[in-house]
Amino acid sequence: MTADFVVANAEFLLTVLRELSAASGRVLAAGTAGDDRATRLAIDQMRHLRAELQSIHEDTKQHADDAPAHTRAEMAKLLANIRQSDAFTSAWCNRYNGLMTQEQLLLTPEGMQVIIDGLIPPTWNWDTDILTVDDDVAPAFLESVLKRGQKRVVVFCAAKLDTTPTIPGVRYLNDKKEAYTYFQTLDFGEAERLINFHAVSSDKNETDSQRIAEYTDYREAFTRAWKHRRVNKNTVKFFGHKWLMQGLANLPAIAAHATLSDLRNKFVNLPMVIISPGPSLDKNVHLLKQLKGKALLMAPAQSALALSCAGVVPDVIVVADPADILYLVDGFPMDRVEALLLSVTCHPTFYEKFQGKIITFNGNAGIDNWISDIFHDTTVIGSGGSVSTALCKMGQYLKCSPIVLVGQDLALTNGKQYAANAADGQMAIQFDVQRDTYTYTQVQPGFEKLLGDEGSNSIDFIGKTQMLPGYYGGMVQTKRDYAMFHAEFENLAEAENNNKTPIRLLNCTEGGAFIKGFAHLPLSDVIAQIVGSDKAFTDIASIFKTNHAAVDVAGRKQLLFQSLLRAKVALEKSYALALRCAKLATQLQRGTVNIAALTKIENQLAKAIQGSWFIALANQDEITNAIALGVRAKTIPQSLAASRILYALVIREAPKLLPSINATLMKLRQTHAD
Repeated sequence: MTADFVVANAEFLLTVLRELSAASGRVLAAGTAGDDRATRLAIDQMRHLRAELQSIHEDTKQHADDAPAHTRAEMAKLLANIRQSDAFTSAWCNRYNGLMTQEQLLLTPEGMQVIIDGLIPPTWNWDTDILTVDDDVAPAFLESVLKRGQKRVVVFCAAKLDTTPTIPGVRYLNDKKEAYTYFQTLDFGEAERLINFHAVSSDKNETDSQRIAEYTDYREAFTRAWKHRRVNKNTVKFFGHKWLMQGLANLPAIAAHATLSDLRNKFVNLPMVIISPGPSLDKNVHLLKQLKGKALLMAPAQSALALSCAGVVPDVIVVADPADILYLVDGFPMDRVEALLLSVTCHPTFYEKFQGKIITFNGNAGIDNWISDIFHDTTVIGSGGSVSTALCKMGQYLKCSPIVLVGQDLALTNGKQYAANAADGQMAIQFDVQRDTYTYTQVQPGFEKLLGDEGSNSIDFIGKTQMLPGYYGGMVQTKRDYAMFHAEFENLAEAENNNKTPIRLLNCTEGGAFIKGFAHLPLSDVIAQIVGSDKAFTDIASIFKTNHAAVDVAGRKQLLFQSLLRAKVALEKSYALALRCAKLATQLQRGTVNIAALTKIENQLAKAIQGSWFIALANQDEITNAIALGVRAKTIPQSLAASRILYALVIREAPKLLPSINATLMKLRQTHAD
C-alpha cells in the first residue's frame, strides 16, 4: 500500500499548494487594482492555507518526496508562484505604519481592520488559533475581529466580569486559573499559534501599574497553559503507540490487582509526604524515618535508592514513566514497601517483576482511558508530565492532609539534578550562562539509554535553562520541563487554596524553587507537628494488605476477556473489510465495478472500525490527516486516494495489534484454567 500513500498524500499537498498559488495571484491582482477588500480576503485565505500546509503530517511531506517527477515539478512551480506575493503582502499589511496612530485607526471600522492586517501573522488558522486581548479593549474592535472570521477570542478580565460588556462568541476569563480549564474544554482542533493584542486599547491607563501587572500575569499564565497542552499533545504523539502496546501487555496483571480508587477514604486527613529525588533531599532525608506510621510516605522510583541508603522505607514506590526505568530500583528492597503504584501503561517489566504488590492508576488522561473503561473505573489522575504532580493529585484525591513536598527542587541545584545517592545521583550539570543552556556529564548507562530512546545522547544533548524564584529568595536555574511542573504545582495549589476547607500544602524541600501557594517550612518543624499531634498511629501496612486481598480478580478478568474478545472480532472484521475496499477501489479505477459497490463496503468498514478503537489510539495523526484529505477531495481520484489511506492504516495496523490481543486472551485463558 506504499504507492497509495504516496499518491494520496501528494494529491493532498498539491490541493493545498494549488489553492495557495491561486490566492497569491488574487492578492497581486487585487493589490494592483487597489481593491483593499479583495486584497484582504485573499491574504487571509493565504494565512489559513499556510497554517493548513504547516499542519500537514510529516509523513505526508516525506511521501511527496517520493512522488513522480512531474508531480514534484508542479509543486516547485506552485511554490514559486506563492512566493511572488510575499513582499507585496508584507508591505500592504504595514502600509499605515508611521502614517496614522493606532488611536486614530481605532476610530473607524476600516481602521480596526487595518490594525488586524498588521497584527495577524502570515500563517494563521482562523478556526483554531487563539487571539487574546485585555478587557480594556474597545468592544467594537472585538466585533471587528469576529467579523474577520476569528473563531477563538479570549478576553483577560482584570475588572469584575459583571462590569465588563460581553460579546457573544468571545470567551471571558475572570481568573488566571481558568486558563488551564479553557484548554481542557476546547472541542475541536489544536491551537498551533497564540497571539495577544495587548497593545490594542482605547483607554489604557499606563499609570495603573497594578492593573498592567495583572494583565501581564494573565498572559503568562495563559501562555504557560497553552505550551503545557502542546507539550502533552506532542508527548502523546511520540509515545502513544508505545503506551498502547505496553498497556496491552500489562492488561492481565492490571486485572489481577487493585486500583487507586480502591484506596479512596482509607487515608483521610493522614499526612502524605511526597519524597522527590531533587538534590536538596540530601539535607533532610535522614529525618523521614520519624514519620513511619504517622504519614503516608510516597516516593517516585527515582528516589528509591537515595531512601534505601538513608535507611528510610517508604510505604509506596510510584512509577508513572512509560520508559524502561527498572534500573532506578535495582537493589532496592521492594519486599519491604507496602505497595508499588504503577501507571497502567508503564513498562511491563515492573508488572512482571513485582506481582502482588501492585496498585494501578490512570497516569495519562486520554491515552489511558481505554484501560480504565474496561474495568468501569472513572478515576483519572493524570501526571501532568511529572510523577510528583501526579502524587500531589493523588493526595488530593485521597483527602490526605497536609500534603508535604520533600526533595522537590524543580531546579538544577548546585549543578545537580538528583540527590547524591539516587540512581543517577553522580550525574552533573554544566551550564553555559551565555547561551542559557546546560549539558550532562558523568552520565550512567541507565540515563544514557533514556536519552537514546528520545533520539539523543549525553554527548550531543543540549538543554535550555530558565529561571524560577528561589526557595530562599532570588532566582534559581531550571530546565523547561521542570518549569512546566512548577506551573502545574502552582495551579494545583491555587485551585486547592480556593476550596472552602483546603488541604494544607507544605513545601519542606529547603532548597530549589519557591512554589507559590505552598507554605515553605523546615521539615524538622513539620515532623515535630505531625509526631506531636494526638492522632492515633495508623496501621498503613494493614490497610494495604486488606486492599490487596479484596480485589475481585475473577470479575475483573471476566470484564477484560469480554472487552478484548469484542475488540478482536471488530479488528478482524475491519481488516477483512479493508482488504475488500482496497480491491474494489482498484476495480473502480479500472471501471469493472461501480462506486455504489465500494460505498456499501466502506459503510460496513466505518462501523467495524468504531469497535476497533486500538487503530485510532495508535494512529491519531494519520487518521486526522486522511480525514482532512477526504474533506479537501475535489475529484473521484482524490477521494479514492483519501479512502485508501484509511484502508492502508487498517491493513497495516491490524496484523500488528492482533498478536498482542491474542496473547493477552491466551494468558487470561491460562490463568482462568489454573
